[in-house]
Amino acid sequence: MAEDKWYSRALPIMEVVTGYEDEGRDIVTVGEIAEATGLQSQAVLTELNRLVSEGFVAERVEENFGGDPGAADLYNPSLREKGARAINAWPPDNAYDALVTVLNRELSEETNEVRRTKLQKIRDAVVDVGKEVITRVLTEVAKGQL
Repeated sequence: MAEDKWYSRALPIMEVVTGYEDEGRDIVTVGEIAEATGLQSQAVLTELNRLVSEGFVAERVEENFGGDPGAADLYNPSLREKGARAINAWPPDNAYDALVTVLNRELSEETNEVRRTKLQKIRDAVVDVGKEVITRVLTEVAKGQL
């Protein structure tokens, strides 16, 4: 069930928050996020509080008096590094290791000898170039800085 909440609540909320960030919004109500995600306001409020406290979303959620969860405000709606990585807006924390792992997996599964040789050359080149350069390249690609 926890994994389901990650996919059904946390990720959609972070996707919506990043849209508000792009718009330059200073304050967004939980009700707006609920409407954009199709979730109940109380579910959004609960998940936002968790995302803020765990460092995925900035800055703070402030509940208003009266008990209406939809009236609560999210200040400075933006994603922190963990949130940006979670929705793939930034590369993984260790993009180099992830790339080498994927290349090794592809090598182990490839049956065509020509393609296998090409994959081996790519993997060897990535390893030869090194972690610092490959991480910088992958980060720039992920950010769209081509």
